[in-house]
Amino acid sequence: MGLTRHAPGLCALAERQMLVWRARLARRVGRLAAARQLTRTALRRSRAAGDLNRAAYLRVVLRELDWLRNSS
Repeated sequence: MGLTRHAPGLCALAERQMLVWRARLARRVGRLAAARQLTRTALRRSRAAGDLNRAAYLRVVLRELDWLRNSS
């Protein structure tokens, strides 16, 4: 039994949020490639889930990461 059986949408949302948190942490410690990869994964899953607000936010984050990568 577990959370997945009772609330699969909630579990998927928590998984996407965890990707975002991991990407933020990777960015803070200077791991831009890892942050970019985690953000792209979260963006792809958010689009698939129809979460357009989160997808728009993640596109902005990706642009920031690209800018940081190109400026260094």
